Amino acid sequence: MGGKRLTKIRKYALNLYYMHLQNGEMLETIVDGLVKYNGFNREILFESVGLLKKAIEKTVFSDELIEKYLKHGWNLNRLPMMDLLILRLAIFELFETDDPIKVIDDYVTLANKYSGQNSPGYINGILEKIKNDFGLHTKNG
Repeated sequence: MGGKRLTKIRKYALNLYYMHLQNGEMLETIVDGLVKYNGFNREILFESVGLLKKAIEKTVFSDELIEKYLKHGWNLNRLPMMDLLILRLAIFELFETDDPIKVIDDYVTLANKYSGQNSPGYINGILEKIKNDFGLHTKNG
């Protein structure tokens, strides 16, 4: 799968996750609306839904890791929602990918676009620590 396509899938997954939590609609309903009214690519959106559903299944695992790597005195409730969603998606993918550096880069880029000015730095820090502590390195390279 091409790098740009995967980057778009990640971006859509994040946006779908946010919309789903904000309005409570089923993911498939959100996808139908985006395709019908906004001209989004249905195939890419459905790949994004697949990624998102797998990440949601691992929410407890991801949240435990996030809690572990947050600064002392911080917890999940203090994180902005978008940062939490970015971290959940990224952590899931870190354990599934052959290219953890690209995963981190894509999600830090999303944090730059959708989060506060301090978010990209600490999101990058958490993801890098997880990558290193678990030995999640690029395969075949």
